[in-house]
Amino acid sequence: MRVRSLVAVLGVGMILALATPLGAGAQATASLSQNPVPFAPGQTIQPVTVNWSGQTPNSLIYVDICKKQSTAPGFEPGQDCGPLSSLTPNGTPTGAGSISVDIFRGPDPGEQPWGCFAPGDQAPAGIEKFTTCYVRVTNGSLFNNSAASDVPFTIVESGGVIPEAPVAILLPTLGAVVALGGFFFLRRRAALA
Repeated sequence: MRVRSLVAVLGVGMILALATPLGAGAQATASLSQNPVPFAPGQTIQPVTVNWSGQTPNSLIYVDICKKQSTAPGFEPGQDCGPLSSLTPNGTPTGAGSISVDIFRGPDPGEQPWGCFAPGDQAPAGIEKFTTCYVRVTNGSLFNNSAASDVPFTIVESGGVIPEAPVAILLPTLGAVVALGGFFFLRRRAALA
């Protein structure tokens, strides 16, 4: 009788071990390259790198910007995450990876009635203001909350934007400055001689 019980326990253990996906015992984690996320005045999109580990190896990854955590009561990815912010990179053999995500400031680009804002921002009428939003990383399915890792982030306003000069203006201006400098150098050299 003991041998049967032992065989049954070992059989169930082997079935559970085979049914558990690789990496399922690893704790899923995620992080952002910048947090708080700096935005210049008037800027609405800021690319940030999201890094993750502990996801199921070789499983499709889901990366979303959400207004609340996966563990919050009543969390629904279809309602609580921005549909246009969703990225689905391929999984890796290690269950770790990274991708650039466009963090948005203001109303959700997918026209959900919420948005991510800096503390001093005024939300438009009908838009729920969140000063802490989340980047959510999970695998296998958008609805997989058991493997989800949520990274809270805030938005801060930084200094002004440095305008980019078009090459068509920058190169002739730089050439003129070099030519003018050369002229004065040669003139001074001639005066000293």
